[in-house]
Amino acid sequence: DIPDNPGNPENPPDKPSEKKELCDLSASILAPPTAYEHEDYQYTIIFTNHSDKKLTGVSLQGKNNDNALSQIPKTADFQPQENKSFVVKGTAGKAGEVYHLWANITEPEGFMDDNPTNNAAASSITVVEQPVDNPDNPGDPDDPDDPDGPENPDNPDDPDNPVKKL
Repeated sequence: DIPDNPGNPENPPDKPSEKKELCDLSASILAPPTAYEHEDYQYTIIFTNHSDKKLTGVSLQGKNNDNALSQIPKTADFQPQENKSFVVKGTAGKAGEVYHLWANITEPEGFMDDNPTNNAAASSITVVEQPVDNPDNPGDPDDPDDPDGPENPDNPDDPDNPVKKL
């Protein structure tokens, strides 16, 4: 935008934009795809400074179903190439519930991220029913020398001499 009359102090040229330093930040989420209902689960949110610059006042955000995660500070300082990991723990609710996870990192003032596509991460955890596990007698496991299927025995004492010949 060039002023119409550059000699007129009432119409000064646009202020030149500050040249911002480049940095590269990323957010990622390591989460299981499922959690058993009414059981504890956890996931990890990782924020990374991939650049060779120290960054101060980097904005961090994390959410579970639009609820801000108290485990993640609003801002953090990063050394060059530093990762910061935050483990989030919870107890799953009822089967069928889905936890939508989201994390975001934003460069501090004076910097511009040269790869902003990896600044946000999303994942989800679906709550599933516990599997029904009905062993015939969990307190008394099978004796390997007396298997449940004696009609198909193996011969662990002499493997080169099978009981049944082909």
